[in-house]
Amino acid sequence: MSCTGSILGRSAVRHAVLALALTLLAAAAQAHEVPEATASEPQFPQKQSARDLLNACASSRLTASGRERRRYCAGFVSGVEEAIRLLGLGKAADLALCTPDDVTATQLANAFVRYGAGHESELEEPAAGVVLYALAEAFPCVDS
Repeated sequence: MSCTGSILGRSAVRHAVLALALTLLAAAAQAHEVPEATASEPQFPQKQSARDLLNACASSRLTASGRERRRYCAGFVSGVEEAIRLLGLGKAADLALCTPDDVTATQLANAFVRYGAGHESELEEPAAGVVLYALAEAFPCVDS
């Protein structure tokens, strides 16, 4: 299991989200370059709300654009998890997060979807911050 500890509170999430957004923006630019003429909606992680991400996660599997949006969701959520784990961002947000070594991007995205369905009041917040709370709730650290 991968674990991050606890230290501060919600105000520290803003700093963690900013660092994470910059990391995700760079990764997204490298991973998926779409010609400007065909780009239907730009995805800027630092401005994306949790509601926007939730809509992408809930896109239809029956269309090519829906499958692309679902892949974007899974990549975004797994990128947040990796950044939390590697940069220790959970500590700054006073959260403990322990994901199994074999967790998949789809499982991480599904955890975010479940959290989003039960936390309507948080959906206008930055997506990366809400993903952080969703993953901490879905994958708590259990003392052995």
